[in-house]
Order: sequence, then C-alpha cells, then structure tokens
Amino acid sequence: MAHLLEFARHLGQLGYFSTARGNNGGIQLGMAPERIVVGAVVRELEDSDDFVECFNTATNTCPIAGPCQLTHIFAGA
Repeated sequence: MAHLLEFARHLGQLGYFSTARGNNGGIQLGMAPERIVVGAVVRELEDSDDFVECFNTATNTCPIAGPCQLTHIFAGA
C-alpha cells in the first residue's frame, strides 16, 4: 500500500492526480483524460529514480525491499 500511496503522491506533484486529505478526501484525475499520454507519464517518472523508496539504496528503509517482487518488476520495466 505504501508503494501505491507514494506513486499517487508523485503523480499528484506532476499534476496528473488531484488529492485531498481527510474523511471526504481521495484521489481524482488532475487533468482531462485525453490530455494524459502514458509515454509522457513514464518519461517523467524515469527521471525520478526514487519515486518508490526502494529504488534509492542509500535511503531505502523499506522492511520488505529484498523479498518484494515489485522492486524486480519495476526494475525490469
């Protein structure tokens, strides 16, 4: 779950998501769907090596980083 929240936070910083905290909070698209190009999103995320904590070995504190399959899937992609 922490990986997804971090991913959503990062996409919010890039303007793809709009987020709100609290009881009535949540996540919604931050722009019209037809303006979102998957290739552009991937290129923006590639510049950020540590958009998921486990990608940065110097600052990683994730307790399941070793056995976690997401790390390997993301690295392979």
